[in-house]
Amino acid sequence: MLNQKLWGPRALVTVALVATLGTSWAGQPVVVDQAWVRPAVAGQAATGGYLRIEAHEDVTLKGFRTPVAQEAALHEMRMVGDVMQMREVDSLKLKAGDVLQLAPGQQHLMLMGLKRALKAGDKVPLALSFQATGGKPFIVKVDALVQTTPPAPATPAHQPH
Repeated sequence: MLNQKLWGPRALVTVALVATLGTSWAGQPVVVDQAWVRPAVAGQAATGGYLRIEAHEDVTLKGFRTPVAQEAALHEMRMVGDVMQMREVDSLKLKAGDVLQLAPGQQHLMLMGLKRALKAGDKVPLALSFQATGGKPFIVKVDALVQTTPPAPATPAHQPH
């Protein structure tokens, strides 16, 4: 038991917050959050997935897998002349300190050959394949919530004063 006189409530909250943050990203090459997928009705062939990646070292997102789709690919939207076009990309590179937001109308995940309808509130498991620069490949698994709009960015429950 910690001595309450030495460790007041604010100090305990700070220690708990540091411990929580430390386990979520300490030593990890990336943090992936805000994952979501657009709903898809029965018979719909494809949908988009979106998320935020924060790189703590140089990495490359090589692709992803999901059990809800036959195919999974990285895509980007870009203007070609006066026409917005979507195309598949092989990978997405991030430098240490970069934050990459995959979003509608930009770089995103494409889930094609959907195996079932995806309704709001469902969770879609994603396994993101990364390659650390000069290191081994690694997988980050996240559950993306099926919803029609992006999730609000996460905020810490207690902010230091």
